[in-house]
Amino acid sequence: MDEKPSKRYFEALSLPQLVRQYPLRKQDSTGTKARAEMQQREIFIDFLQGLLRLNPLERWTAQQALLHPFITGEPFTAPFVPPSISVCLPFAFCLLPFAFCIF
Repeated sequence: MDEKPSKRYFEALSLPQLVRQYPLRKQDSTGTKARAEMQQREIFIDFLQGLLRLNPLERWTAQQALLHPFITGEPFTAPFVPPSISVCLPFAFCLLPFAFCIF
């Protein structure tokens, strides 16, 4: 039985390639607007890579993601390294009479 190859909807092999190669809108395809759009895409790629890390210890928390320049609009200097944020578990999940905090 011969299997046909599956359809390829995108030529990109990675998420950064997909974001970079996605066509610009016609009104934004030249000059300053195109450069600004490509810069926003680079910021977006950095944001997505932080959210989609496979290792859960390296993956950003929601609080860390909210500090990313893609969300805040602050100037971007690649790569974004979020500050560590302490995670406090609610009393209901603790065996001790006080909250257990992980730093």
